Amino acid sequence: DLELFKLLISVSGIGPKGGLAVLSVLSADDLRFAVLSEDARAIAKAPGIGAKTAQRVILELKDKLSLEEAFEKKTEKKLRKDSAWNYFAVKKMHGKTAYNLGGAQWVSQ
Repeated sequence: DLELFKLLISVSGIGPKGGLAVLSVLSADDLRFAVLSEDARAIAKAPGIGAKTAQRVILELKDKLSLEEAFEKKTEKKLRKDSAWNYFAVKKMHGKTAYNLGGAQWVSQ
């Protein structure tokens, strides 16, 4: 996603090389969910990206990404592939809507 790459390089301390490194480790969808679920470890797996930079990515991009948009893009791609799709789960957690795309981690907003 070019849009996500541009957002990524707008973060202080992330240049084009760092942006490519992050997107080589995480898909665009995985990066969206890592930011929204504040998973700094996943972002820090990219070469040249440390824990502090990963936290900065989360801090600066969390307000620029929406959970609904990320979720729609993820499900849209899954449905387009026409693969065996396990329907996502939605539940209410502490008054917030939470989404699960089949993994163990729930993302809420």
